[in-house]
Formats: sequence, C-alpha cells, structure tokens
Amino acid sequence: MASSSRLPAIAAAAGWVISRAIVLILFIGPENFVQGDVQYYFGRMNELFTGTSPSQLLVEYPTPVMWLLAIPYGLGAGTQGGFVTAFIVVMMALDGGALLLLWRGARRAGVDPRPAAWFWIGFVLVMGPITYLRLDLLTAFTGVLGVLALGTTRAGAMTGVGAAIKLWPAVMWPATMTDRKQVVRSTVAFVATGGVLALVSLIWAGWGRLVSPLTWQSDRGLQIESVWATPAMIAHALWPDVYTVNYSNYQAFEVFGPIDGPLLGAASVSLIVGVLVIVGLYVLWLRRPQRALEEAGVLMIVATAIMIVTNKTFSPQYLIWLAGPIAATLALCPRGRPFARTLNWTAIWMLVLTAATQVIYPVMYNYLDGYASGPLVPVTTALLAVRNAGVVALTVWLIVTLARRFWKRPALEQ
Repeated sequence: MASSSRLPAIAAAAGWVISRAIVLILFIGPENFVQGDVQYYFGRMNELFTGTSPSQLLVEYPTPVMWLLAIPYGLGAGTQGGFVTAFIVVMMALDGGALLLLWRGARRAGVDPRPAAWFWIGFVLVMGPITYLRLDLLTAFTGVLGVLALGTTRAGAMTGVGAAIKLWPAVMWPATMTDRKQVVRSTVAFVATGGVLALVSLIWAGWGRLVSPLTWQSDRGLQIESVWATPAMIAHALWPDVYTVNYSNYQAFEVFGPIDGPLLGAASVSLIVGVLVIVGLYVLWLRRPQRALEEAGVLMIVATAIMIVTNKTFSPQYLIWLAGPIAATLALCPRGRPFARTLNWTAIWMLVLTAATQVIYPVMYNYLDGYASGPLVPVTTALLAVRNAGVVALTVWLIVTLARRFWKRPALEQ
C-alpha cells in the first residue's frame, strides 16, 4: 500500500492521465478540425525533404522550428497521418515532462508541489486539444525550464532557446538576473545560446529567412481575437456588411472596416508603451539589493502578458505562453511569501480565461469568422470581448501589484 507521502503524487499522475484522455476524446470527436496547423507543418516539411530551399518555407517562424519539426516528420515516416500522430505524441511527452519538472522543482525548493501541478493539469484540460496541435507548448516548456532554473546560468540559456523558437521570450531575459553574478552569467548564456542558433540559421537558410518572422509579423492586420480588434469585432456583429472578416495571406482571420487603420495604429503605439512598462519594471526590480526568485517569475508572467495584450494578433494558443511561467513560479513560491496570494489568484483567473478561450475557439469560432450567422454571433462576440477585457484586467493588475512592491525603497527581503 502506498505511503501517505506518495498519495499527492499518485493523485496528480491520475489527474494527468484522466484529463489528457478527455482532451484526446475531444480531439477525436468534436474538435478534430483543429489539426489544420499541423497538416500545414507537414506540407512545408514535406517540401523541405523533397528539395525546396529552407529559405522559402515556414517564413513566419524562426528557422530552428524547422529542425524541431523534423522530429515528428521522421517519426511519422514522411506521411501526413504519421506526422500528426507523432506531433501529438511529442507534445504530450512535453506536457508530461513539464508536470514532472514542476513536481520535482517544487520539492527541491521546499514548496508544496500540488498548486503548480494541478494548475498545469487543469490548464491543459481547459485549453483543450489545441495544446497538442500547435508549437506553443514548446515555448511554454522552455518557460518552465527557465523559471525553475532561476538563480543559475541555465535560466539565461533557456530564455535564449525560447527566443530562438518564438522570438518574444527575449523580453524575459532580464528577469533571469536574480543577483549581480547572474547579470553577467545569464546575459552571456542568453546571448551565446541565441547567437549560436542565429548563426547556424543564417548559414543554413540565409539572411532573408533569418529576419522573415519579423517582417511577417509587422505586415499582418487585425486578427479577430486580438484585444485591439475587439471594437471592430463588435462593429462586425452589428454591421457585418461594413465590417467584414476574411482569411488573409497570413493564415489568419482578420477584420476589415473603417476603423481597422486607427486600431492598427493604436496597437503599434501600445506595443511601444508596453515595452517601456516592461523596461520600467525591470529597472525597479534590478535596483533591489535582493531579488526573490518568485519576483523574477512574476516579471516573466507580466512581460509575456504585455506582449499578448499589445499584439495585433491573439491566437487562442497564446495563453499557453503564460501557463508555463505561471506554473513554474507557483512551484518556486512558498506559502506566505509576498507574491503567494497574487500567484494563486493569477492561476485561478488564468483557468477561467482559458476555459472561455476554448469556447471561443474552436467551439463557437464559426460565429466569429463569418461561416455561421444568427443570434449566437453577438453572444460569441460578447464572450470574446469579456475574455479580452479579462486578459487586459489581469495584465494591469499584475503590473500595478509589481510596481507597488518594487517602488518601495529597496530593502533586504523579509
């Protein structure tokens, strides 16, 4: 009979198995169509392995993504069905690996591992099958590794790997400077890791392919789920002939209408403001003589949330970006610490927002993208608006909470 000390781990393992079975049932059943992106990945990888230059493929992603996609391509024996299956298996392995890392990381830190573990178990359940059918779980996994490695050189290296996969994790690099020694060590590890991957990418696919993700992002329009598209989407629900939704050249549904230009401009300005806020928070944090690891983790969460809120795109899987740092920071923060309650509320808030997101996509997405009409169009649009308001509110609350704490005169941690 298992000892009482092992029961929490057994319960978490059982919770993971049961919840993942539910996710797979959803994929096999009503949410099967969410595999379109994986089929797209397969098509591009098939072109790569049949002679097309890497400079012409998956230009919206950093080059190292192609190297990672070669794994499920090889495991799938070059067939689409095999690729999709292998892709899901690899992502499930990352998911299970993240849970194991969270449990062990919390134990090493002397923290109760259950909040972090059950948040992660619950998050993937409410996120749904899309978790295993997009690349963003890779970024979340590097986020878990980076947060759990805070205080060591590996934190900077993991942030560099995350940036090589998805670019935006670069904004989390200053949070790895948890003391004066780590200022140098983390920076060297971040620059060295990112630099090596960039150099190999340049040699393999050329300069144009190296910078293509940046130009791709800058040329995009208002994705219908983004925060800044919300006013236009409300207008679309009211006046669908004036505000239209179309599938753009950037493989996303975008909204077009009289105010899309001003909204795009506002998104660009908000991105600049958001970066300045991130810089300001880092300045306040770095002036502290002693920097707690959970503070660094919360900084990573805030920096990620700001990048989502200020972006003119907001795919449902972007919330996976937040889940990794939230779970890992929970694993580092003992009960009673200054940010413990903040993290608990953040986790709860996040689960609610994510559940709403799965309803929006894929359950009711046809009422947003124009493929379905009727009374559920305003209902779905209202849910989208509430979800976006919730993400903004969470971000602002975390910014204010951090700023208030960091604004105090620097002092040794209680």
